[in-house]
Amino acid sequence: MKIEKVKIEDIKSNPNNPRVIKDDKYKKLVRSIKEFPEMLEIRPIVVDEDMIVLGGNMRLKACKEAALKEVHIIKASELTENKIKTNNGKETRPRMAQREVVRGFRKKFRNSYTSM
Repeated sequence: MKIEKVKIEDIKSNPNNPRVIKDDKYKKLVRSIKEFPEMLEIRPIVVDEDMIVLGGNMRLKACKEAALKEVHIIKASELTENKIKTNNGKETRPRMAQREVVRGFRKKFRNSYTSM
């Protein structure tokens, strides 16, 4: 799987989203995205083939409020319908893909911090 950057309007919220966060935490999420949008590359929104969110509904909503035009996604195209249903609302992003992104991100920013 690869991370892609897409237009935010191409992504559809999941009407069956099992998660919601309280107002104060949501405001912190919006503020965090505004201050450091690069973190979204570490934690991309997971979508299915139809661009419906499987993981990251609240991040998508917060990105829209933060007026982002594009966001990072991972298409979970290899997941079967059964795997999606049995996931019970947990994020479906494979941990190995996430770890690879985190390693690359840390390496990229470690070099910029050491040169300061």
